[in-house]
Amino acid sequence: MTEPYVLRMRPHFTPKVWGGRKLESRFHKHLPGEGPYGESWEVADLPEGQSRIDNGPLAGHSLRDVAQTWGERLVGQGNTHFPLLVKILDAQADLSIQVHPDADYVASHPDAASKDESWFILHAEPGGKILFGFDAQYSATDFKSAVSDGTIAEKLQAVPVERGEFYRVEPGTVHAICAGVCLLEIQEPSDTTFRVFDYNRPGMDGKPRALHVEQASLVAKLEPAHSDGVNAAEGIVQAPSYRIERRRVMGELEWNSDGPQVVFVESGRFTLNTVGLDPYQTAVIPAAVTDAKLIGDGWVVAASTGAHIF
Repeated sequence: MTEPYVLRMRPHFTPKVWGGRKLESRFHKHLPGEGPYGESWEVADLPEGQSRIDNGPLAGHSLRDVAQTWGERLVGQGNTHFPLLVKILDAQADLSIQVHPDADYVASHPDAASKDESWFILHAEPGGKILFGFDAQYSATDFKSAVSDGTIAEKLQAVPVERGEFYRVEPGTVHAICAGVCLLEIQEPSDTTFRVFDYNRPGMDGKPRALHVEQASLVAKLEPAHSDGVNAAEGIVQAPSYRIERRRVMGELEWNSDGPQVVFVESGRFTLNTVGLDPYQTAVIPAAVTDAKLIGDGWVVAASTGAHIF
């Protein structure tokens, strides 16, 4: 059996009606077709999409294949699937207004999965913004009325964003990424999304996309949101199920990993345990690879389900 090694990832791409072509033009991804692509699933071990290995003896295999082969030596103790989902998103147009469920909802709805996510802004056009929680306290009746009459966006906080900022989107936070924003999304491994409003536009198949207003009303926090767990000065996000750190590396950095980790190159070029990484490439450090050495000059964003990273 092949021993665990650092895995450079090959993303899975998802067409989206709100997407564009920046995944190719700005982030150097080789898109598989024409048309708008909204998401590059850099690290994904979900039924809805699988990223693949790009180096070594397991090149071409899906992350699911490797998880089944290496087990906890890849995914960490107590896990059966890789415990993080990492994407790059290109919002050429506004995304739908949506919300994700928390653990309490999931406990009584086994078809759903908790989705705590964080955003790292990679690029924002002038005027780029996100919708992030409500601008005041509202009632459930207010919420449903605003959805029904199409004014829900007007009741959300519009937050201007710039490259280098972190935002944590807790479950229950009603939110949307707006046109002109590209970001790195790191989250619990779930694709459960309750779509509240989609601007009455058709999806990729020409039909209106499904809305989930009743489900959303059960989990939505009808109040202003705060990006709890974000230490902007130190470039750290601490959520209950994951930790993210952004760091400038100049030269050589060695650390002992604590569980499986993901390393994303924001800028510069690096070698991670002999594996070359260019800008906007992503690598997975399996749980069994406890000694990591990063050599290069630039910025990296790393994530882990463990207590520490660097």
